Order: sequence, then C-alpha cells, then structure tokens
Amino acid sequence: MKWAVKWLFAGALSFGLAACGEADIEKVSDDAVSEKTEENYKAKKKLNEEEKVALEFYQVYMKGTDAEAKEQFVSEKVYAETAPLFSFGADAEGSDDFNDLKVIESIHKKEDGEEGTLVLIHSTNQEGGLEESIAVLINGKFVMAYSAFAEDAEYRTAFEDLRSEFKADIPKETKEALANAETEEEEANAVFEETYKVGDTVSIDGTEITIKSAKFTDAAEYSDPQKGKILTLEVAVKNNGEENAYVDNTEFTISDAEGNMHEEYYGYDDTSFSNEVKVGKQYAGEIAFDVPESASYEIYYEPSFSMNEGEIKFVVTKEELQ
Repeated sequence: MKWAVKWLFAGALSFGLAACGEADIEKVSDDAVSEKTEENYKAKKKLNEEEKVALEFYQVYMKGTDAEAKEQFVSEKVYAETAPLFSFGADAEGSDDFNDLKVIESIHKKEDGEEGTLVLIHSTNQEGGLEESIAVLINGKFVMAYSAFAEDAEYRTAFEDLRSEFKADIPKETKEALANAETEEEEANAVFEETYKVGDTVSIDGTEITIKSAKFTDAAEYSDPQKGKILTLEVAVKNNGEENAYVDNTEFTISDAEGNMHEEYYGYDDTSFSNEVKVGKQYAGEIAFDVPESASYEIYYEPSFSMNEGEIKFVVTKEELQ
C-alpha cells in the first residue's frame, strides 16, 4: 500500500500546506498553564460543518464498531478519491484510543474553486495521554487524518508540515512523539546500512530474516541452468511483530561480483518460498538462483510491506559455497 500512502500524502499535503486563511481558536492565558499540557487548551464550543465531520470520522469510523455506520460515513462524508481506502477498512474493530475528542482550531482556504479545511483535534489514548491529529477536508468531505503518533514516516512528516500552519502552541506530548519517532526511525533504518553474511539474523518491523545456508546444488533433470550454476538459499522467517507478515521469493534478488543481476532458477518442483506468517509463528523454505561462477554474490532482501523503505544486503563468497 505504499503507493497509496505517497499519493494521499502528496494530494492532501499540496492542498493543505499553503493554508493560511482565517483561523478560529480559543486558548486560555499563560497564567493558567499547568503540568497537564491539555489544560492549556479549550475545545471549540460552536462547531462548523467541517469540524463536525472531522469529529464524526473519529467517533464513527475510528472508534465505532458498527460496520454499516462506517460504510455510511464513507459513502456520505468521505472525499471520492480516498473513499475506497476507507471502505476497505470499514469492518475493522473500533479503536480504544481517540477519547475525549476536542476541536482546538481549524484553518480554511479556497483555491481553484475548491474549499479546504484543516482541523486540529485533541484526544486522549487508552492510557490517558494527550494525542494530536489533523483532519484534512476538501469541499466539506473528509480526505485524510495525520498524527504525530503514526507509524509511517510520511504521515508524520505531513503532520509536522500541516501542524506548523496552526496558531495553537504544540504540546510537549506531540514534540516528544515526533522526537521519539525520529530516533526510532533512525535506529530502524540503521539495519539497511549494514552488510550481513549467511547465518546472520536481521529484524525488520518485528520480522526476523535469516539466510541459514547458501550452497551450489545440482540441476533438476531436463532443466540445466543457463548461467552454469544454481545457488540455493535456505531462508528462515520468524514473526515477532504484532501483525501477520508476508514473505515471498520476489522480495529476494541476487548479483555477482561484477554487479550483474541474475534471475531465479525454476527447475525444482519442490522449491517454493511464499507464505503468510502468523504472529509468533515461523516459516522456512528455499530460493534458487541461476548464476555464473563468481568470486562472491550479493543477496538483497527488500520487504514489500515494511514501513521502513530499504533493502538488506547479504554477502556470500565463493569459498563459503564450497
């Protein structure tokens, strides 16, 4: 779904970044500042139609358990271009977060015959902590919501850019969430900067990948390799994450020491590597490549559904394959 994330990010962001029209905010004086950041803000009492739609998104779609009500919200209140995405998730269980919802501020803009609105929302999560999110609407229809607590970096970037348009001070919880996410992202991306060898285990989004062995194997009958050799990998996967993971042979590619890429070898009847790995479960299989003789090989693993974009590189030498 990465293409959808990028499209929505670009579409909503391009409309919202320049928003600088009328703003409506109620904020208590600095004399009322307390240790609880949320007490620095008052919820708007009179909501316009866009703000009501923004709240309805959280109340009905995010927290609700009635799939029919969610579908009705999507049909009637969601922008046509993003409606299919929300229809897909209408049967999801309601969230325990987004409690004590408040509209803090909204920004309105007109451009090219369309009206856009950014709505700053405060809520509390299930632990009682303050969370901020921004709902984007076009022509009164809900488009997308962004949060500092989103797992995807592009959503957080969109939130930061949109958040800078509001007059309301940024709460410490939001600043901490963005800072922590940046640190976690740097740590997560560090895995892509290393080079690994056969036997190493690499963890991405809670999914452990291990190339347990790499060896030359004999060709199947009537199916000789075009490049001269067959390099077969034994790959093990363990899902320590919070959601089911999917792994597939197409996520693995190989190159020789001269930088030439090579294709898989499909001569074996019993070689298959493709599966959904349930939470807490593991899976193993083999992937074979049709390769020429080379001093070394680089094996790349690029997960299809990871929030962290990058690829893992394993290196195996000719001596290790003997």
